[in-house]
Amino acid sequence: MSEQELMHDIRNEVNSICMAGRLAKRAAQMGQDALVRDCLEKIDIACERCVKLLLPASVESGSQVDDAAAAAANDR
Repeated sequence: MSEQELMHDIRNEVNSICMAGRLAKRAAQMGQDALVRDCLEKIDIACERCVKLLLPASVESGSQVDDAAAAAANDR
């Protein structure tokens, strides 16, 4: 994957995170807890994808991917 494609994919994931965050905020204001949970799950998935995209390709095949995902999850 070229650097341009990588940056495009990362921007898409970041945009997904932002849109889901805005929707989660609206849903929370309206008391729609199920929608908030769905949005938070979408954010979690997009964050995991970003972590995988940001890791060097040589690391993806090892256990360091799981370590990085676990570290990202612990930061939440």
